[in-house]
Amino acid sequence: MKRTVLITGGHISPAIALIQELSRREDYSIHFIGRRYAFSEAKDRTSFEYETITSFSIPFTDLQSPRFPSRMSRKTMLFPFILLSKIITAAKILRKIRPGAVISFGGYISAPVVMAAWLLHIPVIMHEQTIAPGRANRMLSRYARSMCIAWEESRKYFPSSVQKRCILTGLPIRDEIRSLTKESLHTPNSQKTIYITGGSSGSHRINQVVLDVLPQMLKRYHIIHQCGDSHFHDYEKLIEKRASLPSDLKKQYEVYKYISLKQIASILHQADIMVGRSGANTIIEIALIAKPAILIPLPESAFNEQKKQADLLEKKGSAIICDQQTLTPDRLINTVDNLFKKLKYYQVNAQSYAHTEEISRHRMAHARLADSIDDCIRGRRNMVSESNNTDSGPDSDS
Repeated sequence: MKRTVLITGGHISPAIALIQELSRREDYSIHFIGRRYAFSEAKDRTSFEYETITSFSIPFTDLQSPRFPSRMSRKTMLFPFILLSKIITAAKILRKIRPGAVISFGGYISAPVVMAAWLLHIPVIMHEQTIAPGRANRMLSRYARSMCIAWEESRKYFPSSVQKRCILTGLPIRDEIRSLTKESLHTPNSQKTIYITGGSSGSHRINQVVLDVLPQMLKRYHIIHQCGDSHFHDYEKLIEKRASLPSDLKKQYEVYKYISLKQIASILHQADIMVGRSGANTIIEIALIAKPAILIPLPESAFNEQKKQADLLEKKGSAIICDQQTLTPDRLINTVDNLFKKLKYYQVNAQSYAHTEEISRHRMAHARLADSIDDCIRGRRNMVSESNNTDSGPDSDS
């Protein structure tokens, strides 16, 4: 009999890594709760998580959840009532699916699912990817049977009662990253290649700067750009910009809304450097494959987590940090030029860091997290079995 698990949360990359591992174990039936649409008001644009999860033929249930308010407003007064309605909806979904465990990868989207699971006595396993956990995971951690963490430093941010339940698993890494293929995209004229990304949802600020500096950069570099799909219509603007370029420069620029799982490994393998945000998944993935980077931390990230994560690689000498507030087209191209001038230095440092225990432990994080789920479900079944035996005792004696 297959074990049923339900996965939810806002961080899709580690969720994919776990799905890949559970699928190999064959005795799991997986369901996913997330956002079907990239924007609640735009029903014509499906989200990256929906496109990716359904590509595994995994049942996907749409659930829009309110963000935790950061300041008092009229919406703040409505928040408890909206959240309660979402918890009720999540409870109905859980009663129908009847999972043996709920696995949450954080974010506000997971809140009603985690709370509903706790109310229904379904064990919850949470995973925190960042060094400094966000508000949602700090609050929801009290409902978790196990709190899996990617960094030992994360433990201190949780309540003392939760710290005892923290398990250092590392951050699950997708198969495509852990075992890079030999296939790669063709690089025109064998020029130096830059992979620019703002994460799966893209970055409007980074896209703006790239748009302004694109012709100059393409004279020196081949650029692969993942820009996301936003209401700013950055993709359409970049496509229009590409169309206006001379034919020799046009060949130097590849732009995508999203990068598929099959593409990402070969792109990272091909790129000499990466330019992008410093989310937890990005930091660990480029550290594992020893890729020098220019990191632009998201200023609005909770507890300045992206800056803290970028600092890790900068201190190891494998990355340069660019502050978004001072990021200009000239600053970007100058930083890229300077990194390429010292590329060997950054590559050596990146390779040294990749072989440390701090980074190499993440290679097996997917298996350790799956083992925790095995133990949790097995333990729950034993508890149910013991309870049934206890309940049936008096009847058998009568």
